[in-house]
Amino acid sequence: MDIRLFSLCKQEDPQIDSGKKQIYKCIKSFFPQCESFMPFTSQKRMLLSVGQSLRSADIVIIAVQNNMYNATKRLLAEALGFKLMKKNAVFNVLSPLYEAEKIKQTTLTANAFFPQGATLLPTQSMVNCGFVLAAGSQCIIYLPVEEPYSSDVVFGSLYDFFASVCDDDEVIKRGLQARHREIIKRTADKLDTDSVKVAFNYSQASSIIEKISANISSKHCFTFRPQNAYAEITDNGIAEEARALRESEFAPYGVAFSEASLNSNSEKILKAAIADESGTDICTFFAEENETDEAFMADCVDKMMLMLYDHEKLGDKQNSPDISTKKDKLLRKHLYYISAGAVGASTVIGLILALLL
Repeated sequence: MDIRLFSLCKQEDPQIDSGKKQIYKCIKSFFPQCESFMPFTSQKRMLLSVGQSLRSADIVIIAVQNNMYNATKRLLAEALGFKLMKKNAVFNVLSPLYEAEKIKQTTLTANAFFPQGATLLPTQSMVNCGFVLAAGSQCIIYLPVEEPYSSDVVFGSLYDFFASVCDDDEVIKRGLQARHREIIKRTADKLDTDSVKVAFNYSQASSIIEKISANISSKHCFTFRPQNAYAEITDNGIAEEARALRESEFAPYGVAFSEASLNSNSEKILKAAIADESGTDICTFFAEENETDEAFMADCVDKMMLMLYDHEKLGDKQNSPDISTKKDKLLRKHLYYISAGAVGASTVIGLILALLL
């Protein structure tokens, strides 16, 4: 598969460098032959190069700096002949901030509108969300290049997208394993820097963390309670376990995973509780259809690690990440159908962009 990478930045900085590395690692996990980013400082020159690449490339990735992000998104949509349409998922999150006069009308509009037919690749704050456009045999992936927005898209959507377009099961497994390692290492490093300790109960999920973190230098921020039983599936059971872990291990956070089970709707779920000084939150994770227990457990671990990475927001109900719904599963299915529909002989995107430029 021919994949081309473009970056648009006025000036490089550590956040941009970190974002590029995360994006590139993700792609290389599935497609080792992929070449590195072609850097640009001019929007028009980059779009011209994108148009030329789309004559042959299967996937084009465009990573753009914050101060040019929405303007370049608009230019790209115009060049492709796509109307900008409001995404309610973004608008509904940002409009209360506008009403509270925390953001301007121009910020709300710029962030809430996307090319018609685009699949959203959300960031946690819904600012600078990425998206996928597909036509015929080609895809354009547009995403933020700098932290923290880049990591939100990479770990929240991009690995899943490439898993959906890859047809080699071993490559998919290797790519998703790379994501698990990256997420756990990233979280452990952040907790270590913040001098924060997390205590886990004994469970299949926590054993994944223990195994992967064994080769991470910052692993001492994690402790694991050895015991021979899972926490009860009831909310009270895992909540009490999480609080007990926090107290017994003298840790700022206690995390308890249940085992996977079926709910009243015959859906496979796993519950997890995370306790801190402000209280205890309970999350419910939903498995995808036909997802193996191993893959489901690893997926749950990823989500918990992403929560712990932003541990400062756990006590803030307004800003804490919502991962207790099926929305992420719906996104994965949407990405799969987008990628499946992008297999064909047409080069519509490349022709339109080449003609317009």
